[in-house]
Amino acid sequence: MIEQQLIQTGGVQVIIEPEGVYWSVDGAGLGSYVVESGVVSSGLILDQDTLTVKNGGTLRDTQVLSGSLVTLESGAALASTITLGGTMRVNGPVLATGAEIVFSLDQRDVEKDSASAIVSNLSQISGASYTITVSPDQDKGTYILADNASSFTGSITVKNATGKTLGPVSVGGYLDYDITRYTLTRNASNQLCLTVSSNISDVSEKVFLYRNGQLVQAFISVNGVSLSSGGTYDTMYVTVGGIASNITLSLGGSLIIASGAQISNLTHNGGIINLNLKSDDNTLVTGNNQYGTFSYQNGVISNFAFYAGAVQEISSGMT
Repeated sequence: MIEQQLIQTGGVQVIIEPEGVYWSVDGAGLGSYVVESGVVSSGLILDQDTLTVKNGGTLRDTQVLSGSLVTLESGAALASTITLGGTMRVNGPVLATGAEIVFSLDQRDVEKDSASAIVSNLSQISGASYTITVSPDQDKGTYILADNASSFTGSITVKNATGKTLGPVSVGGYLDYDITRYTLTRNASNQLCLTVSSNISDVSEKVFLYRNGQLVQAFISVNGVSLSSGGTYDTMYVTVGGIASNITLSLGGSLIIASGAQISNLTHNGGIINLNLKSDDNTLVTGNNQYGTFSYQNGVISNFAFYAGAVQEISSGMT
């Protein structure tokens, strides 16, 4: 086979044939690609584009971003890693021995995309392994991974957007990681689905402590807890009404603060603070780092700082 590596094209059609070498400049998307028999297409990034792989053509190391479509004709092949934020239509048997197909849910909108599968006709793909990537704040709801999945009996590895493995999940089972549950099912229409939900059910407990993604302890309130990579706990989730005092957060640790939580005397030596706030809530956060004190109170954020190894994430429209 002849291998060509392509650069994204916008607004034109590119026919990739063994006899020709096609290079193109970056474009605005809406490009159309055809991979003919005898060609390996490698390194293509599709952004609002379409691509068809003909019988005898091979698609390898391709990113299909949200809004893009790949069509695999009978006799096409997949190799290496195919990342799907967009859609893959399978029109016949496809050989994918050793290939990894990644369902990139961090690119999907659960409301907008809820009615459409990422991959059609999954049973026609043979030899592939499957991975799901999710964001830390993945929207709750059910995502349709594939149609015609009656023959799927394996497991799928769930990873976060940075590539960290959260664990495997099998059909009819679930994976709990931190405060999120990932449940893999096959519905009555033989669609393979992943449901993202909260795994917190005991409303009397407000503060949840984790290590390596597994719940260790839960309390109404806590005092004097350290969070770090390799420590007794690496993640704390404080829900509405929860109280946490004298907390030390170091590199590798995470503190997730829901709207309405109360955090006082937080020592921030590194790690991630994730604030999920509303402008009219009663959330309280006070603490200190190497630059001095910081706080969130009465809808006002004061003196939060970025420094090496530390991240602050603010959601729900706060600035």
